[in-house]
Amino acid sequence: MTMYNKIRNIACMGLLLSLTLPSSAAPRSKSAIMAAAKRTLMANFGRQTQRRMAPSTPLKVLKQNEAFTVVGTKQGGFAIISNDDLVPEVLGYSDEAFNAEQINDNFRWYLEAAEVAIKDIVAKGEVVKGIKPDPTLFQQRVDNFITSNWGQQSPYNNLCPTATKSAEGTWQSYKQSNIALTGCVATAMAQILRYNKYPTKGIGSVTLNVKQADGTSKDFTVDLSQSTYDWRNMRDDYKAKNYTDVEAKAVATLMRDCGFAVKMDYHTDASGSTNIVAAEGLKKHFGYKNVQFYERTKYVSKPTEWMNLVFKELNEKRAILYGAIDPKKRAGHAFVFSGYNEEGKVYVNWGWDGSNNGFYDVSILNPTGYEFRSNQSMVIGIAPDRPTKDLVLKLNVTTPGSLKTQITAEQIATLKGVVVTGSLNSTDIKFLRNLAGLDEANQQTPNSIETIDLSGANIVEGGEPYLIENNIMFTTTNNEMPERAFYGCQGLTKIVLPNSIVKIGDGVFGNINSLSEVVVPTGTDKQFKLIDNVLYSQDGTEIIEVMPMASKKLNIKAPIKKIHAYGFAGCQRITDIVLPETIESIGNKAFANCFTFNSIRTYKKAPCKLGKDVFADINKAITPLYVPLFTVDTYKEAAQWQDFFKNYGNLKSFGTQITARNIVRPYGDENGKFGWITVGDEFIGTPEFTCAAVITSKVGTYPIQISKGSVVSDMLFLVPGELTIVKAKAQIKIVNKHVYIADNYKPEFTIEGLKNNETASVLTKQPTFIIKDKDGNVVNDFSKEGLYTVTAYGAEAENYDFEYVLANVMVYKDAAGIETITESDIDDAPYYNLQGVRIEKPTHGVYIHNGKKVVIK
Repeated sequence: MTMYNKIRNIACMGLLLSLTLPSSAAPRSKSAIMAAAKRTLMANFGRQTQRRMAPSTPLKVLKQNEAFTVVGTKQGGFAIISNDDLVPEVLGYSDEAFNAEQINDNFRWYLEAAEVAIKDIVAKGEVVKGIKPDPTLFQQRVDNFITSNWGQQSPYNNLCPTATKSAEGTWQSYKQSNIALTGCVATAMAQILRYNKYPTKGIGSVTLNVKQADGTSKDFTVDLSQSTYDWRNMRDDYKAKNYTDVEAKAVATLMRDCGFAVKMDYHTDASGSTNIVAAEGLKKHFGYKNVQFYERTKYVSKPTEWMNLVFKELNEKRAILYGAIDPKKRAGHAFVFSGYNEEGKVYVNWGWDGSNNGFYDVSILNPTGYEFRSNQSMVIGIAPDRPTKDLVLKLNVTTPGSLKTQITAEQIATLKGVVVTGSLNSTDIKFLRNLAGLDEANQQTPNSIETIDLSGANIVEGGEPYLIENNIMFTTTNNEMPERAFYGCQGLTKIVLPNSIVKIGDGVFGNINSLSEVVVPTGTDKQFKLIDNVLYSQDGTEIIEVMPMASKKLNIKAPIKKIHAYGFAGCQRITDIVLPETIESIGNKAFANCFTFNSIRTYKKAPCKLGKDVFADINKAITPLYVPLFTVDTYKEAAQWQDFFKNYGNLKSFGTQITARNIVRPYGDENGKFGWITVGDEFIGTPEFTCAAVITSKVGTYPIQISKGSVVSDMLFLVPGELTIVKAKAQIKIVNKHVYIADNYKPEFTIEGLKNNETASVLTKQPTFIIKDKDGNVVNDFSKEGLYTVTAYGAEAENYDFEYVLANVMVYKDAAGIETITESDIDDAPYYNLQGVRIEKPTHGVYIHNGKKVVIK
């Protein structure tokens, strides 16, 4: 079975999904799709792509079907968003332009496979989980490391055989030529070999029989051993056609030899081979002895193992030749994996002049149950066969700056580690960096030692700059391990610092994901101390650096005030960051090469001071920043902190505020049950309340104190309340009276409703009385007989407000004026008893009648 470039609904099916699914499926709204696309593009591309998404050039739907929507700008940059939340939100993204009318056939294969896979997932209602790189095993992210964007036509196929069309006919929209296309397998392989810049020459000879346009067949023979690969003259990109003949020949030679090595079935519209033949060709004709061929069908029940193979290769910067075949259509494709991101999406180079290269989800390339399920495969282990590195040298530097004179090129080729004593200056640190993989300009060198032991060395000033950045030249200082001495030297597994140093500069160990052991000296003369993979200042108030091997949640506690520049650089195994309320400043690029955390949480209620690009590398679309309750608006306005909110909406508050409810009660009552009001996160437990007020407490305001009690909360704000005791209501009742004009009348009263067994002695001011006659006139005394009313006002007490009940006073002329009558003498005029209550049917007794006292016998 040959493997053609033709894209006919191939077994890639999904190359899709990567996140845990929602508990209930539903179609995504258009606004949700557009927002997801914007977040993805803003989070994953540089400023040039972000400028394309300015309000003046809003995102548009570029392609849509039942399964997914492609959103982007015509100028370049697009994201593929699934239409149903049974499928993870983002399927892939690229900073290339997307044109629905001119999609290259290789990428069209992906889109068609994705569409069918999504429809199948939604129809089955399946839960599909993606697989992210395990940070304890791999770097969080490996940026694309294949810089070439090659294709299959001129100049790549300039040295390919002449040929004719395939039996399938013209289908890839190539301009017709009698020269065969290179073939997708050859293009993918050639890009990997060019990245490795290995070998210098090919091995062996290959003869291929190629059908010609006139129907005949012709033998073509290539002796690969006669080819010298001109790596220096191979360009990344030939699209502009501004290349020289030498540059064209360099890439054409490699492409031809790759094609012959894989026994290419050459045609002018589609040239094909298979991955298994490619694996054999790499071994036999290019000296790649350790390549391995893997088939996806053997990992159907082990998707994590399959993706770990992918992540491991890419983590080690070994490109993968990946492909698939649809046996129904005899069609397939080969392409290159050359990186992955923090969400597990793999960088795919489609081999079509860079068209639509980008990050796509391949974690569910699982054959089970899908239409495109056959013959997925990959070739791994495509690394140069270089000498084993097992040499460890012990070197003594008597003259600072002379370290490089003690090691030969032959020794460097097999050098695993060095143990250095003596005095080292900046020139020596520069050389050590070179051995570890970086030069003074931070450019990669071909070297990669694993261990550096400087325990017996001294650091002295002087020498050439070991690092030059933005025209700043970094050199050594006496007794100090210099800033970023080994920063980014991937491959180092162990570093032992000199016992004599008293200070360690910022970022010495930063961004070395391979590092597994660090040894730093101890002593009272040191300005640092290493505790649990964290390098602190001696007084414990500053974090100089967190070792790259630190893992899980890092809960930074008081009294930490400062995090130095590059403090967390490359700490990709840490899952969560917690910053204390005491933090005052975070230095430049503190989180460089940290791409995602489950969360960053700060207890600081006001944003602390930040250096440059503190959070620049963090994917803010998937990393939430949690700030204390009620501080979100403050952080939205703070430089760099606000970036979690802008475009991503990933700035969130945390914590709980429990406020004691205010209580108002009358004097003399019990306090009652205390309650509370909650704002923020839910909590478990019950707060406790205390209040000094008791039943006998005077009118006034008393604080209701609140304490944590059994409450469990990540961040708790407790707000006291107030208990206000108001005056109780009491009633002053004036006593009804019968008096004579000559009597010295003084109103009498009782008080009802007093608390705590209190008496009238609580009055701080006696009531004032008003006497009115039957006509309502206020009088000062009883100068006439008849019925009077007495009211009161103005009584005062510290803890009471009063209501008043009036009294009736019956005034008689004198005691001799009492008239005696019988029941037969009773008339219709009203009769009152001596308490002033009207009696409708008076009987025997004493009454008031017509203003006089009468006795009915």
